[in-house]
Amino acid sequence: MAAGLYARMTANGKTITEVQYWSATLCLYSLGYPLSSALSYGMLSKIMGPADQGAMIGWQQVAGSVARITGPIWAGEMFSVRAKKEKVDFF
Repeated sequence: MAAGLYARMTANGKTITEVQYWSATLCLYSLGYPLSSALSYGMLSKIMGPADQGAMIGWQQVAGSVARITGPIWAGEMFSVRAKKEKVDFF
């Protein structure tokens, strides 16, 4: 999402500063995650019966936490593998 935001903001030839980039990224993440998690918890509580709600929402939180831990690790590894394969120096 952050890369797409940067590409979108520089598509018309105008560049943005690094502070503007990170501020916009932080705003999108700080609004997007709480909104999407509240909506998904609400939908799950409507689908599940009253007895199973607590356990299922707990498992949903576990899955989200595992994804937030493993996702950046996986993405970093894929980025480094691709960068080595294409011999691209990013930094």
